[in-house]
Amino acid sequence: MNAESSSAAAELTLAVVLNGARRECRVPAHLTLRELKARLVADDGHETPPGVEHLLGKLVYRGKKLVDDDATLEAVGVQNRDKLMVSYMPNIKDVLAQLSAIRAETAALEAERREGAQVHPELFTRQLLKLDAIDISEVAGEAKEVVRAMRKSDLARLLEMEGAVADAAS
Repeated sequence: MNAESSSAAAELTLAVVLNGARRECRVPAHLTLRELKARLVADDGHETPPGVEHLLGKLVYRGKKLVDDDATLEAVGVQNRDKLMVSYMPNIKDVLAQLSAIRAETAALEAERREGAQVHPELFTRQLLKLDAIDISEVAGEAKEVVRAMRKSDLARLLEMEGAVADAAS
């Protein structure tokens, strides 16, 4: 077997049905189910915070739900040209996108502060209000608990930064 054919064997072309829409994607055979979900959501225009891919939805292959997110496509028997069905909760996707955007804005404020720029405490208060405004009423089960924990962690971080900025200003 030459290098070209072994490299082609490591790459899979899959027919993926994502919430009713069919598309083709090329992925490495050693990709985990968790990584595949994150990639599919990212391809759909959303960023996924690390560690929550398992909340994004379900993968179905040959009529069976694939539940071990750490298993590779190879390990579960997925082969070239196979079809996978994926469903994810649009509401969790949107909530995670909002959290991700707030985290990015907060990181930018932190970076400005570390570089010595004067950051007004009100900017952190605005971030707190954005976190508080995220509607998680449509998120269910384990996903709701994970989102609550993420929000709680982000709130604590923002309150700490807001206090440090206020103390430095006085």
